[in-house]
Amino acid sequence: SWVTANGGDEEADLSSVSQDMTVYAKYNSIYINAITELSAENVKYGEDYSVKATAKYGTPVLTFSKEESGEYKAWNKLENHDAGTYYVKATVAATEEYDGAEKTTSFKIEQAENAITSFVVPETISCNETIAPTATAAHGDVTFKYVKADNTLCDTFEEAKDSILGNNVGNNISYRVQAITEDTVNYKKA
Repeated sequence: SWVTANGGDEEADLSSVSQDMTVYAKYNSIYINAITELSAENVKYGEDYSVKATAKYGTPVLTFSKEESGEYKAWNKLENHDAGTYYVKATVAATEEYDGAEKTTSFKIEQAENAITSFVVPETISCNETIAPTATAAHGDVTFKYVKADNTLCDTFEEAKDSILGNNVGNNISYRVQAITEDTVNYKKA
């Protein structure tokens, strides 16, 4: 459009020009925008994510995806927050004054530590008894492994006892038990 003054807003009426007239082209300045900072730190499962985003103009909106070319949505709209790689996109929408901008980076949610929180093994058992250890883990189920005479692990006390007893029938023997949790998506084994 055309205006009557340089930088003005009054539009010139060019429909009935009868003499020389000076008019000026009206234009808008649109500033080029950019995401000036986008950083995301790796965190352990159960910790809050840490993302910093700033733009030259405007406030970036953060959206997340589990795939770089996947659908981006608000953090609380993701199906789960399991350990794995996540992508975060910072976006500033275009306005009349500046253009839009976006930038993507990734971060990891790493497996958290797990721990056996209690582990009780009877100190003494009789020959015909089966050991009955108990244990709990901070996360997940606990299984027990028994150490055989050759220091290999087995799944049952009977198998370990037979290898330890050997020629020691009638003698006192020592046995060892391990309490174990397996790796899960979110927790390391303990």
